[in-house]
Amino acid sequence: VAGRWLARIDEQIQYGGCTNDSRGPIELSQQYGNMLGGFALNVTGPCLRPNDVIKMQFDEITVDCERMDMVMARCVIPTNSVFKIGHVDVKLSVDAGKNYPWWTKFYIIQPGLARRRVNLINDPREPMNNWNFYDPQNLTLSWEWENITANTNTAVDITLWGYWEDTEGHSFKQIGYIAKRRPNNGILSFTPRNLEVDLEGDLDAWRFHQGGVIQVRAADTWLEDKGDRMHWSMPIPFGWFFYKKWEYEYGRDWALQLCQQWFDYDGRRENFVMELEPK
Repeated sequence: VAGRWLARIDEQIQYGGCTNDSRGPIELSQQYGNMLGGFALNVTGPCLRPNDVIKMQFDEITVDCERMDMVMARCVIPTNSVFKIGHVDVKLSVDAGKNYPWWTKFYIIQPGLARRRVNLINDPREPMNNWNFYDPQNLTLSWEWENITANTNTAVDITLWGYWEDTEGHSFKQIGYIAKRRPNNGILSFTPRNLEVDLEGDLDAWRFHQGGVIQVRAADTWLEDKGDRMHWSMPIPFGWFFYKKWEYEYGRDWALQLCQQWFDYDGRRENFVMELEPK
């Protein structure tokens, strides 16, 4: 009957299976991702033999991949290794990196615009229970628990990753824990004042890392887990985490002291606008 069947023609065609060709495009399980890294990409394209040594060139880094079966390989993009946004080149090798005859593109998204797989929930009934407030009584976060791990019995660690930069470099690293080996039920409420100091972490983190992101990851075997492995939140300030330490070190006017430090430091930096050539 005329007009009975409809077919969409505006979708991108993704090819399945594998090919015995010697070169060509590859398909990725996702076309974009967070520049913080830590995600896994399932790759299809060439038919993979058991003795193939599979490597991926992801922009400027090279990672080892795991052969899942004849059709698919799994490549994990490490954290703190991608320092640009936009399209990057992705190439695949099946001969230990001697040749990279398989290719595609991948889009890197800055953390503030990436999909929020860890949601920081502000309580509208209690304005002070807000992730941007320096002394909340209670904070709540949720995460996409279904995809973070392939093992439903795996616990998760909830950690803080601080970011800091100056004219010579930057630092992005884990600086503390919110919870260890928490059941992967997708939600957690906690009292920031009751958080314990991570004695194995950077005890000077309060001096530099005034903000960052929250990471939820599969505990213990997160490197080997076949799920998404880890999820990130949006960038937030860490006043609720370092409030007591800042007050102890700087006094009751710690907020003013921090602002003054930032103002003095920023004023000593080179003014790049003055270095530009006039039109």
